[in-house]
Amino acid sequence: MADILLIHGTWTGGWLWKPVREKLTARGHNVLTPTLTGLGEREHLLTRSTDMETHISDVSAVIEYEMLDKVIAVGHSYAGMLLCALAERMPERIAATIFVNAGLPKDGESMLDFQTPERVKELYALVEAKGDGYRVPRSMLLKTGLTDPAEEEAALRRTSDHPLSTLTASLDIGAALSQITRKLHVTSEHASKRFTADHAWAKSQSDWQTAELGVSHFPMLTNPDEVAELIDKIA
Repeated sequence: MADILLIHGTWTGGWLWKPVREKLTARGHNVLTPTLTGLGEREHLLTRSTDMETHISDVSAVIEYEMLDKVIAVGHSYAGMLLCALAERMPERIAATIFVNAGLPKDGESMLDFQTPERVKELYALVEAKGDGYRVPRSMLLKTGLTDPAEEEAALRRTSDHPLSTLTASLDIGAALSQITRKLHVTSEHASKRFTADHAWAKSQSDWQTAELGVSHFPMLTNPDEVAELIDKIA
């Protein structure tokens, strides 16, 4: 049995991991799926001051208050930034990191550095037009990959605007991640150029494991059995 922390990315919430959480729990693992401040069922807490430090504190506090040790930390998309922050700030508590369609930030990079200039321009335009200058509208969410209309509607209904400040903040990245012995990078077909490049880099490293899974940015929704299996093997 392992302690597994599943961290969601932009516009979603802890609910995103429910299909995978249920499968891992059935295998005997202790699985936590926290929702970051301002998102999901906590969207009412979103303010102009919600930033990446808020989200780092969210996940760090779960580890502290649940008294977790040797955690299997899994991050989707934007949460790759949080995985790197956890590795830097509490390396002794992290046993493994799994990046699911998530980039590997370099020192000083922000999440927006992963995006094309065109998408960044679109994002800022929407923030000003529909997000009061600090919220990134949920309409920018990538396709879920779900083929059942009812399932897709249920997923989209639970999305929420995302705090802009979390995407513009840069991270100080050192060598802590390299010291974690179990590292897995998972990507899907049609991933962004940056995610694909980071996956190729991880594949070239002797201390990384890699896997390719499905065609959607959200394999935890479209391929939950396979995602659970990958996490279970690392755990």
